[in-house]
Amino acid sequence: MPRRQSSVPVVTDLAYEVADQTIVLTWRLLAPPSAKQANRATFGLYRSRTGMVEATCDGCPLVFEKVAAVPYVYSKDNRFSIDLPLESDYRYVFKVRLETDSGVGPDSNLVQVDPFGDTPSEALETP
Repeated sequence: MPRRQSSVPVVTDLAYEVADQTIVLTWRLLAPPSAKQANRATFGLYRSRTGMVEATCDGCPLVFEKVAAVPYVYSKDNRFSIDLPLESDYRYVFKVRLETDSGVGPDSNLVQVDPFGDTPSEALETP
């Protein structure tokens, strides 16, 4: 009988704060990864960005690019964070997921950031 692989833990509670031209993304894992998964696990941080001069398009698909890979390091409270630079001419949407040798976890919730515009930022539901 084939051995069942354990599932990759879920990233949840993605949130952010903007200071100057930097965003601090914070998130947590619902459970720590297994010892085998933790050995080479990373958090993949993905960003979709749209120029401020472009019209917003409700319902249009977002195109994400991987902008960082943060190595998993044990945290007693399963909370993690990273600082990333922002450019003033863009609107952003971010998501995070845990990536291991045994698979990729589901995407976190999405957060939408319009750090320098007049539109308030908001958290989005996972598609």
